[in-house]
Amino acid sequence: SNEVSVGELYVVSASGAVDLLDVSNSIDAFAATLTANTSALTLKNTADLRIGLLDGVDTKGIKTNEGNVTVNNGSASINLLAGATIDVLDGSSAGAAGFTATGDNFTTNAGSNIKTGSGGVTLTGLTGDITLAAPVTTENGDIAFSPINFTSNADATVDTAGGEINFSGTTGSVALGGAVT
Repeated sequence: SNEVSVGELYVVSASGAVDLLDVSNSIDAFAATLTANTSALTLKNTADLRIGLLDGVDTKGIKTNEGNVTVNNGSASINLLAGATIDVLDGSSAGAAGFTATGDNFTTNAGSNIKTGSGGVTLTGLTGDITLAAPVTTENGDIAFSPINFTSNADATVDTAGGEINFSGTTGSVALGGAVT
C-alpha cells in the first residue's frame, strides 16, 4: 500500500509534481511548496484536512510555480488556517494555474488567502457549505462554487480580475458579506 497516514505533512520544497493519490490517505494537516515551473500538486485524503502549518514564525500553506493544485478530500472537510495562503499563480511559462477542491465543507479563516492564476478556483465538488473569511482572487480566472450554503464576511472579497463568478447547485442560502468583482 502507498497510503500516507500522518498528523502533519509538510513538503518543504519539491521541484516536480507531487501526487499523493492513495484513496486511503489520512492526513490531518498539510502544507507544500513546489518550486519548478508547472509543478502540480494532487492530494487525495479521507480525514478532515487543515491546510497550513507553522514553520518557525510563518504559517505555510500551498504554493506552486504555475502548477495546478487539486485536493480531493472525499467526504471530509477542508479548513484553510489563519495566516495560510494557497498561492498557485501563473508563471513565466504562460501556464494557467488553478485550485480545485472537493470534499464536505470548505472554510477559510481571517488572515488566510487564496490566490490563483488564470486557471481559477473550482469549489464545485463539495457536499457541504462554503464559509469564507478571507479573500479569493484570480488573474482573470473563473471562480465556481456549488455548496449547499455559502457565507462570506466583509474580509472575504471575491475578485476574478475579469473572469466570471458562478454559483450552481446551491440549495441553501447565499450570504455575501465581502465585495464581489
